[in-house]
Amino acid sequence: MKQWLATERRLLFAETDMSGWAHNSHFMRFVENAEHELFQKLGEQPVTPEGGWPRVNFQIDFRSPLVFDDPYQVALTMKRLGNTSITWGFIIHADTRLVAEGQMTSVYVNSTGKPTPIPESLKSGLISTFDRE
Repeated sequence: MKQWLATERRLLFAETDMSGWAHNSHFMRFVENAEHELFQKLGEQPVTPEGGWPRVNFQIDFRSPLVFDDPYQVALTMKRLGNTSITWGFIIHADTRLVAEGQMTSVYVNSTGKPTPIPESLKSGLISTFDRE
């Protein structure tokens, strides 16, 4: 399955707990930031007056600590592209070390919060990025 790599970042002090390790609450944000970066690359915005992407599921398995100032990168795979939802697989790694892996599902909703079809421009961009039919 083809992966898309977000820009490499470094773990900030404010993202750590008292041990100097990444605080678990930040991992969801790391994945959401990667998703946002991908949307921007495709010329899309994750939130517009027409709709947005609330998360309906987030699962993560922690494999090794991410420590203050470690460089890390998020790799996204598109596990499922539905009519109104996307399920992302993700891997977070620091150099060659696996830090965490999991999946996140988001549903595209209109301005009133009702699930609505994903815009065709985004769908086609995702399909071409991930070589999916």
